[in-house]
Amino acid sequence: MLPDSIEAMNSRGRITIRTYRETATGMILVQFMDAGKGVPSFALDKVLHGQSIGKTSGQGLGLSHARSCLTLWGGSLNLESCEGVGTILSIRIKQSLA
Repeated sequence: MLPDSIEAMNSRGRITIRTYRETATGMILVQFMDAGKGVPSFALDKVLHGQSIGKTSGQGLGLSHARSCLTLWGGSLNLESCEGVGTILSIRIKQSLA
């Protein structure tokens, strides 16, 4: 996840990692936010389902595999992005598993 954020950044970019404990749900939330080029809206679903969107390295399975594992463990992985603005990757996992 971080290598993709770093690759998307220019030399002055910023990557922010935030963690929260959601006491009402018993979940831990980890967010990776970058101010990179973003993911085009047509590609968001492809990225989350293991389809490559033009990168020359890797197989494009990282987020798909992570999302499947998190779902099996009762968690979730969500991706929000705005082209030209940046991307937020949110991971939720049960506190008992963290």
